[in-house]
Amino acid sequence: MLKENAFYKEVIAALKRRKIYDRTTYSFSVIHYDYDTLPIYLDDVKSSFWLGTSFEGKMVHKEPREENFRFLDYYPLVNQRIHKLGKSKKILNDKFKAHYTQFLRILAMKYHPSIEELIWFIYYLLLQDKIDQAIDIFNKYKARIEDGNKV
Repeated sequence: MLKENAFYKEVIAALKRRKIYDRTTYSFSVIHYDYDTLPIYLDDVKSSFWLGTSFEGKMVHKEPREENFRFLDYYPLVNQRIHKLGKSKKILNDKFKAHYTQFLRILAMKYHPSIEELIWFIYYLLLQDKIDQAIDIFNKYKARIEDGNKV
């Protein structure tokens, strides 16, 4: 019965009015190309898909926080985590190195990083004394960062 478009629309309208979600009923949004209902269904079933830690799409959006990813703050900002060994800098703090690597993987999956992620990226670069790179990133996204701070 839900394969019939008219009946499907009536049932969905009734469920939405009553604020009731039924996974099976909402799954028919795929068949009916119901772009208003489909994101609700996809949001529910996205844990069934492997989307990585972060995913951005027109119908599905997954944030790193959904995978219990947290941004870590380090005190003091004085650099004791990075030491120059030879020609390149090495991250000696294993906890920071693991966290930074995970953060870069998340960032690599993003088409448009959020303002919060850009600020954290700049902060993590500063922690590593990568001042020039931090300034380059800030300048590249300066307009977005400043617009995001307007209330």
